[in-house]
Amino acid sequence: MRFFKISLITLLLNILVSLPCFCLELSLGNDEQSLGIKISHEVNEPLGKPLPWGPASIRFVNSDIWIADTLKSRIAIFDNKGNYKSSIPISLPKDSEIGDFCVGHYGRDKKETLFILDSNNPILYIYNLEGKKILQYGTRNKSIFFYPTKIEKYDNSLFVLDSGKNIIYVFNVLGSVLSPKARLPINSNHFSVEEDTLAYFVNKDKSKTLKRKKINSEKVYNIKLKSVENMEFDYICYNNNKLYLGIVNDINDSENAQYQLLQIDEKGKVIKLNTDYPVNFLVRSFIKDEKGKVYQIKFNSNQPNKLIIDSLPEDFGVSGG
Repeated sequence: MRFFKISLITLLLNILVSLPCFCLELSLGNDEQSLGIKISHEVNEPLGKPLPWGPASIRFVNSDIWIADTLKSRIAIFDNKGNYKSSIPISLPKDSEIGDFCVGHYGRDKKETLFILDSNNPILYIYNLEGKKILQYGTRNKSIFFYPTKIEKYDNSLFVLDSGKNIIYVFNVLGSVLSPKARLPINSNHFSVEEDTLAYFVNKDKSKTLKRKKINSEKVYNIKLKSVENMEFDYICYNNNKLYLGIVNDINDSENAQYQLLQIDEKGKVIKLNTDYPVNFLVRSFIKDEKGKVYQIKFNSNQPNKLIIDSLPEDFGVSGG
């Protein structure tokens, strides 16, 4: 009987560990405190059903949640309980839209700014936190970029992934102009900057290699990944000596398509965790807060007026992933 009680307690603890400790539901709609949203019935989505189109990117900034509210041309700011706080209006040309963005200092005075990618044009914009444009890098017809999709900021460097050229451009943001100081080849749709380390993928000889490079060093650490050669990633995160990868499994079978998150430890052990399929209009289907906690961004078809931010377990093995 005592053994049964201990086993029951252990089971309950495992269940509690696996339960998300954080879940927010953000309203989608037309009012100021809601995020812009519309449903596209013309796009052939992997799941074979119409999905929403609206916010392009979500990030934790300090203790708040900043969202690229594309349809309303603004950066909307919510607190960590999901309450609307304010917004920063972003005035862009008629055929331009807010894509991925990040927040960080720019210029010699190191003022806090917004770095915004144009999702329709090969342009990088820099705005101040009042919504005034400081700099435009590139134009519709002439730009160093072909199709910039993701952006990260660390210290004095800005990293921009050009998915059209399969290159990560590294910029110095201390001066009054932008000029790339490095170009890194990449073969995936995502990269990450974790503290002082840049992580990205390169495909070579039918294998995938994770490259980890210290920001202020030329030395690169190569980690060859096994059992993931045929998978396509759209998310990468390195946290607590574990690598997290977001993949779509059975993408050719729309009815059974399943979004999965892989957790890979230092020894190369792979654990899969099935999740609800995320809204794939989001540039970032997963985000991480300053404490390293990972969250999934998803859309519940039963609640078409809600965008959900749901935490994920830190250890997939304990959670039964």
